[in-house]
Amino acid sequence: MARGYEQPDRSDRNYARWHFNDYFTYRDITPCDITALEGYISIEIAAFRAIGEVTIPELSVSHYRKTRPIIHMGDAGGIREAFLFCDGSYFNGREAISFNEDGFIGFCGWADSMNSRPFVSGFCRWVDEWMTPAKSLRAMRND
Repeated sequence: MARGYEQPDRSDRNYARWHFNDYFTYRDITPCDITALEGYISIEIAAFRAIGEVTIPELSVSHYRKTRPIIHMGDAGGIREAFLFCDGSYFNGREAISFNEDGFIGFCGWADSMNSRPFVSGFCRWVDEWMTPAKSLRAMRND
């Protein structure tokens, strides 16, 4: 790595917001993209649990009827807002990731920097591995 060059912290909430906003808007997000985001978060939670870096036991994306993802579509295409929730060993339905109507993306407002890491890392992987190729494909198809 070049001297003076610092690799971005892909578990930093501000970096994740910047990373998304640099390439996308809410109009680029479909309900299928939110489903994919849940998958990326689940993979990251499992990976962080495997190496002992998640301190809340049984942390997972929530799929209870009351706390499954909420997606409100926008008038111009894409989402207007969306909310994903998570469960732990002693709580259900806490905010995991929120795409707020005002454009702010929230990450686990309840969690410390350790327990928010799989959510933020999963979000960054989703931007790189899912959203970027999907946007290119949509542009080619004129979606």
